[in-house]
Amino acid sequence: MLFLAANCDEDESLVGPYVEGHKPRTAVVFADGLDRFFTVNSFPTVMVIDRAGKIAYRSDGFEPEFV
Repeated sequence: MLFLAANCDEDESLVGPYVEGHKPRTAVVFADGLDRFFTVNSFPTVMVIDRAGKIAYRSDGFEPEFV
């Protein structure tokens, strides 16, 4: 199993400082266009993609009662 955090910021130069400041526990990749490909309209968006490349699970946004 592989977990990645995809940063969808429009400016790739902002990714490095974010990673440096927040020290995430997962690998972070710059996902130029991936947000449009998967129609990401809210953050965070969590997706589990199976081995066949199909979305097995998707959660858009967050639930305020869990913050």
